[in-house]
Amino acid sequence: GLASPDANVRRQWSERFHQKEYVEYEPSPLMNGLRRLTEHADTFVVTCNIDGHFARAGFDEERVLETEGSTRTSVDERRLAHPDQLDELARLVQAHRNGRVAILELGVGLHNGVIKRMLAQIANACEHATYIVFNYGQAMAPDASCETILVDGDMAPAFEEIARCHP
Repeated sequence: GLASPDANVRRQWSERFHQKEYVEYEPSPLMNGLRRLTEHADTFVVTCNIDGHFARAGFDEERVLETEGSTRTSVDERRLAHPDQLDELARLVQAHRNGRVAILELGVGLHNGVIKRMLAQIANACEHATYIVFNYGQAMAPDASCETILVDGDMAPAFEEIARCHP
């Protein structure tokens, strides 16, 4: 598949994956709810997903950092981060470091240290950050010196409740 040493096999798998997971993808109610909750906020997404679902759900593609690459770019390119995206993230953190910042860690597994460390660094750089972890069975506090809220359970009901409270 995508890890094959044969470039033709990787390209075929990439094309199939892109068609199924990006072109044919319809945002889930959970993804639509997340977009509605954040549409009036200055938002930046850091994800290990490679499928482009955040962009397809209406998030600004320039503010979606896919840390493990993207099927929208060539598998052979394997870009880990576009420098412009990292610059944009740094600008966002600088602009809001003295304001109220909410960091939502959604379903990041215990073994994804790249994202956990990056989000903890952002939280530590912001004076009034609240770090909220949603993870079914793995809601662990980050290594960050800020207010932390752990939600060990399904995100969907929590988002539905937040949406009811959010105008």
